[in-house]
Amino acid sequence: PGTAVTIRMCEEGKFIRTEIEDQGIGIPADKLERVFDRFYQVDGSTTRRFGGTGLGLAIVKQIVEAHGGQIGVRSEQNVGSCFHFTIPKALPQGTQS
Repeated sequence: PGTAVTIRMCEEGKFIRTEIEDQGIGIPADKLERVFDRFYQVDGSTTRRFGGTGLGLAIVKQIVEAHGGQIGVRSEQNVGSCFHFTIPKALPQGTQS
């Protein structure tokens, strides 16, 4: 609460890159590689602070990859996280890649 969430978009060659950055609790380094796994939750305890099923990021990853993009995250515990993804730019109608 009371911190900023920053959203940035830019062109990277044939792709659009989107970044969503927060100043939240962050993710421990040893958990980062699993955050996009289905049903995975960094805090899987029954007393966890945040709810959810562990499907949201897995679904986002599938959608991004289905569109030919990539997704990733960088994070530092107690500092915040930055999730980023790329998707190919749409080609004007009538053109081919």
